[in-house]
Amino acid sequence: MQLLSNPYLISINQNAAAGQAVVVKREGECYVLVKDSSLPQDPKRTVAFYNSGDSSEEMTLYFQDIDLHGKIRCFDVFSKEHLAEFTDVMKVTLKPHETSIYQLEADSRSIPVRYEAETAFISDYQELVSPIYAHTGYYVEDDSCSAGAKAVNLGGSPENDLIWKHVMVDRKGKYSLVIKAASEAPSNVDICINGNDLGRVALNGLEPVTVVVPLKKGYNEVRLHNDKEHISDIDYIDILPEDGMSYKL
Repeated sequence: MQLLSNPYLISINQNAAAGQAVVVKREGECYVLVKDSSLPQDPKRTVAFYNSGDSSEEMTLYFQDIDLHGKIRCFDVFSKEHLAEFTDVMKVTLKPHETSIYQLEADSRSIPVRYEAETAFISDYQELVSPIYAHTGYYVEDDSCSAGAKAVNLGGSPENDLIWKHVMVDRKGKYSLVIKAASEAPSNVDICINGNDLGRVALNGLEPVTVVVPLKKGYNEVRLHNDKEHISDIDYIDILPEDGMSYKL
C-alpha cells in the first residue's frame, strides 16, 4: 500500500509532461529509464534503475547521456530523502529484481542529439498477428545497439515507417541528420522532414550515413520510409548543428 500511495510516484505518473519513460541504457539484464519530470526541456528529469536479473549489479549513469549538466540535485522517491549533489555521474547498486527511482534537477539541460529508433513511432505497429507474417515493423533488443534495442522489419508500404515526432532544435537552420543502421544488408530510405520528402539515401551496412536537412526552431518531425522496398534495421539518428556548436537551455 505504501508503494501504491507514494505521492512522488503518483506525481511522476501524472505530471504535466505526460510523456512515457524511455530506455537510455541497458547493461545485460539492467536498464536505465528516463522521463521528464515537468515540461519538456526543463532541467528536471526522473530516472529509474531496474535490475531484472538474479544477482546484484552496480549501474553507472553519466548525466550527459540524459542531457543534464552542472550540479545534479537528487531525491530518492522511495526513501523520500534528498541525497548528496552529484556531478557528471552517479552509481547505483541494485539487488536482484530491484528498482530505484530518483528525481533529478540539474543546473542546465542541453538539447538532445541522439534519438533512439526504439523511441520512434511505427505507423503500422501491431501485436495482433506475427509482424513477420503481416510485414509490419517492431522493436527488438540487440546488445550491439546504442541503447540495447533497434527497429526492424521496416519498409515495403507507406505506413511501415519510422517517425520521431519531437526532434528539438533551438534555432532554424541546416542540420546534419546522421542515420545509423543496425544490419549489414544495404537498403534505400526516403527522408521526410515536417511532411516534406527531401529525397533518398543509401544505407550501406553498419556505417552511419549523414545528410543535411532543414529544421525549424522548436519541434520537428523526422520520418524514414520506403513505400516499396525493405529498410535496414535502424539503431538511432543523431541531429547535429552544421556549425558544430552545441546548445544548452
